[in-house]
Amino acid sequence: VVNQLYKIAIELDILNKNYATALNCGKSEKSTMHQPFTELEIRKLWELLRTDDFAAIPLILCYTGLRPQELTEIKISDVNLEKQYFVGGMKTKAGTNRTIPIHEAILPLFTDFVSRHNNYIIETPKGKKYSYVSPRNYWNDFMSRAGLSHLPHDGRHTFVSLAKKHGMNALILKRIIGHASPDLTESTYTHTDIAELVEAVN
Repeated sequence: VVNQLYKIAIELDILNKNYATALNCGKSEKSTMHQPFTELEIRKLWELLRTDDFAAIPLILCYTGLRPQELTEIKISDVNLEKQYFVGGMKTKAGTNRTIPIHEAILPLFTDFVSRHNNYIIETPKGKKYSYVSPRNYWNDFMSRAGLSHLPHDGRHTFVSLAKKHGMNALILKRIIGHASPDLTESTYTHTDIAELVEAVN
C-alpha cells in the first residue's frame, strides 16, 4: 500500500523518490486460519448427510471450490444437470460468471436442490436468497452437531488441496476456482469443453 501511495505521489509531482522500496517488513507468516477437511472428515460428512441435510453445504463447497458467498448466489436457472455444470462466481473478473463442473458425487445433491427450490440452489423457506450472515449461523450450529471445527471457506481450501494432490491440470484448477492466469485466455474454455472440466473434477 505504501509503495502504491509513493507511486501516485511521484506521478502527481508531489515527491520525486519512492522511499517505500527501502522498507523491510519481514517475511509474511503463512496463515493457519483455514484448514482443509481431511478425507476422514469428508467421509463423516457423507455419513451425516443421511440424517442432517445441512451436511450437503460443506460437501458442495469441498467438491466445487466455491467461496461460501458464491454458493448463496447460484440460481436454479444457472444449473445444467444434464451436462453437469453451473455458472456462478464473483469477486474478481476471472471469478465472475465462470463455468464450474459438478462432481458426480454431488450431482444428486444439486438434483435434489433443483427439484425442491424455486430460485436459488440454497434458499430461505420463502424462496429468497440467504444473506451473507445467515448461512454462517447455520454453519456454526452444524459444526457443533458434527463435532467438527471448520470455517466455511475451508471447503475451498479442501478443493484446491485435493485437486493438487490428484494431479489436476493447473490451468483447469485456476479456471474452476476463478483465479486469473496469464496463460489462460477467456476463450480457452467454452461450453464445448465442459466435459473436460467434469472429467477433471471426477
